[in-house]
Formats: sequence, structure tokens, C-alpha cells
Amino acid sequence: MENLVIHKSLTLRGQGPERSRIQAKNIVEPIVWIRGSKTTPITVVIEGVMLLGQTVLALDGVEFVEYANVGIFVDGTAHVTLQNCAFLGARNNLWFTDRAQALVVNVWIHGEETKTSKLEKAGIILRGQTQATILDTTISFLADGIIMEDMAQAIIERTAISNTLFGIHVRDAAQTLIVRTHITESEDGVVLTGRCQAQIVDCVIVNNKIGVALLEHAAVVLIGNRIVGNKLYGVLPALHDPRVWFAGFIAGANNVIPGPTESNGNLMGAVYLEELLFLTTEAGGTWCQR
Repeated sequence: MENLVIHKSLTLRGQGPERSRIQAKNIVEPIVWIRGSKTTPITVVIEGVMLLGQTVLALDGVEFVEYANVGIFVDGTAHVTLQNCAFLGARNNLWFTDRAQALVVNVWIHGEETKTSKLEKAGIILRGQTQATILDTTISFLADGIIMEDMAQAIIERTAISNTLFGIHVRDAAQTLIVRTHITESEDGVVLTGRCQAQIVDCVIVNNKIGVALLEHAAVVLIGNRIVGNKLYGVLPALHDPRVWFAGFIAGANNVIPGPTESNGNLMGAVYLEELLFLTTEAGGTWCQR
């Protein structure tokens, strides 16, 4: 049994995720594999469908559930638009690599609502030199809500991420702009590591263990965010573990990051070091450890 492989430009338009579904036939291969050209880009539009990665198998009269490894996998040079789609039951739901360009709008990605099921599962993976815009998307109950690696670039706007290990996980030399996004009920809301760069603007990062965690040589600019109610710190540069010691850059202003004695405060502290309290002021400031 084979899944759907796309190697030329096309539009696949369903009647909405409730009515139009693509079911995994082979859980080893992606449910949909978009194989872009190495030279001439292909353009693929997928709208109004649900991808189901969950398959019920029977062995000796006993039924058990298997999960597809990948929902949609995009490689090569491809321009892909996903709109009004839903993903359920795949281990890794959306995976872009090489020189893929992606527009993801109004997409719903949901894992299983158990702690163990979140391990090694991701909502959206961006690798290689992928460029992505992610808008109005909902991601929940996965290990990584959005993970960015290598030299990937992304704009993430008006997106809701909840019940993950890492809400948005950016590493290597990836770059991102995160705007008006809500991240909650996760281990770490945003994790920045390697030599990545991030701008986080007008976001709500609430009720996680750590709001924003910074490791190694990461750089971040924080403007006008509400980082509240987290169980440890609102902003935590890793100055406690020599393996991932923070030697990066932090700047920002006009953030609401209350401490443990304030209403809806971060329980261990607003920020890990008092030197970072400029993040809550109108004038703002910078803190460079490079």
C-alpha cells in the first residue's frame, strides 16, 4: 500500500477537515510526500482536508494502534500552501526541509492527551533552508510544537501552542519572528539555543514551567510580551549548567514579567538575574554575554 506522492504542481482542495480525509496506508512513509524539484520549483496547495496518521491493525485477533511517522513531508524546491487543514495521529505532522517555502494558515495539529504520547513527536518541523509563514494555527499535546533547525526562517503569528514539552524550539542558526502568539501549559514556552536569533513581540507566554529559556549563543529581542504565571522563571538564561552555558544576547522593553510577590507572578522569579529587569521597563536595554 502506498501513500500519496506529489512531484508536480497541483491543488488538492477538500470540503473541509470534517468531510475530506486522507488516511495513512503505509505508516513508515509520509501520508503525503511532496517531492520538490532540485531546479524548477513546484507549487502545491492543499486546502480543507484532515490527515489521519492513526491506523488500527489486527494481529491474532488483537487490535492495536499504529501511528504514521510523518503527516506531510516536503523536500527539494517546493512552494507549499496549507490552509484550513487538520492533522491527527502522526508522530511528526508537518516536516519541511531543503529549500521548501511554506505558508501554513488556519491549521489544527493535535497529539494524544497523555504525557508519554508527547515524546518524540512534533507539530511542525522546519529544517535546511526552509522559509515558512505560520498563521492562525493551533498545536497541542506534542513534544515540540514548532521546531526550527539548521538555517530555517519563520514568521509565526496569531498561533496557539499548548501542552507541549517545548512550545517553540529554535536552534542552530535558525531565525524567527514570533508575533501575537499564545503559549501555555508547556515545560518551556520558548527554547532558544545554538546561534539562533528570535524576536518575540506582543505574545502571551503563561502557565509553563519556564517562559523563555536561552542557552549557548542564542540572541533574543523581547518587546511588549506578557510572560506570566510560569512555575519557575519568566526569562531564564542558562547560567547554571556549563554544558549549555549562555553566552548570547538579550534585548527588549515593555514586557510584563511579574515576580513571585506580584499578581499572576512567575513563581521563582521574573527573570533569573536582576540585570534583566530592564525587559520590564519602557526604556528597555540590552545584555550581551558574547
